[in-house]
Amino acid sequence: STFQVQKQVEHMLSDFQDKIIKKVDELGSDKDGLKGSSSSANSRKNPFAGTGHDGRWFHWGGGYRRVPEDWVFPNKMTLRSAWHRYHLMDHESGVCPLRFLTTMDVVKQSNGWRNLSNLKMLIKYMIEKCKEIDCYVDKPSENDVNDMYRKISSQVLRLSNNKRCELFSWHTHVRNVNKELKRIRNE
Repeated sequence: STFQVQKQVEHMLSDFQDKIIKKVDELGSDKDGLKGSSSSANSRKNPFAGTGHDGRWFHWGGGYRRVPEDWVFPNKMTLRSAWHRYHLMDHESGVCPLRFLTTMDVVKQSNGWRNLSNLKMLIKYMIEKCKEIDCYVDKPSENDVNDMYRKISSQVLRLSNNKRCELFSWHTHVRNVNKELKRIRNE
């Protein structure tokens, strides 16, 4: 029957996909001299192990994504948290630094592309402030991230005119930076 043929084709494709994933995993491990270090169970979650990408890969929606299907964009972050998550991996969830996300990774999120776009705009503003004082580190360690934030956070926080602004959501800082950029354009 058609149903049996469909099931056989799905099974064959699944086996083929598993073989390709295993081969990509082995090639990535060979490249870094880590042959055999990745388990085949882990290769399903991280088909690109050893290729230099921080974080795991998750399979959903017909492809590999940088976040799990049920991941929720972290909207309640402070400016400090947003800066850290942009640059550093979330080890608890295995999600890469947010700078690596694309719109395809947040396609299932309500306002996902907008949140990602706003976050990247805010962080880009902060990175430019870092570059102005020559303190930006392209591939920062956790210490580098902390040091950069300490040096430039006041450039964003001062836009709030509020002593408690460090506690504000990153969304508030997005609005403040947008106002500042608009003011600069109109000068």
